[in-house]
Amino acid sequence: MKIKSSEIDNISFKVWDTPVMYNEQLWLLTQVYNGSDIHFFFQMNHGSDDIHVLSIPWTSPFRITEEGLGWTYIGNYFVNETSEQQNEKKCSTYKIWNTSFAKNTYRSRPISVEEINPEDIFQYLIITQDVWIEFVTLDTFKWEFYKDADPDKLVIKYIKQKNINT
Repeated sequence: MKIKSSEIDNISFKVWDTPVMYNEQLWLLTQVYNGSDIHFFFQMNHGSDDIHVLSIPWTSPFRITEEGLGWTYIGNYFVNETSEQQNEKKCSTYKIWNTSFAKNTYRSRPISVEEINPEDIFQYLIITQDVWIEFVTLDTFKWEFYKDADPDKLVIKYIKQKNINT
């Protein structure tokens, strides 16, 4: 269910169903660009050997904001007085509609913003312990899970993946 922001006009948000949405702690271990995709490596709960990898196409704009600035600038989207939001379990992943980041991304496409259904103009947000990751994509992205993974070997696998696919 979408919730309207009471702080910023025309902004609404909802929980984005992901493998990392509910956690005690979520850490961005690293990100890798291998020439075809951008891969974000996440660890839930410090000390765990389980790693979730989100891969988005290299053409998808993204930005990473330090936690303090994230709360200051992006956190305002989530100001809402409804009891529904206050009673929800803490979540780390959201879809947010009508942000300037999403609108500017869509404006850069050959289709004008006016021709796009407003329901389709949104961005994704992942909140970790120390950074906020925003991205917009019109393409397919993928989540993968690795149990008891060695982060170094996993990163090398993703770096080499481009060479395998070409």
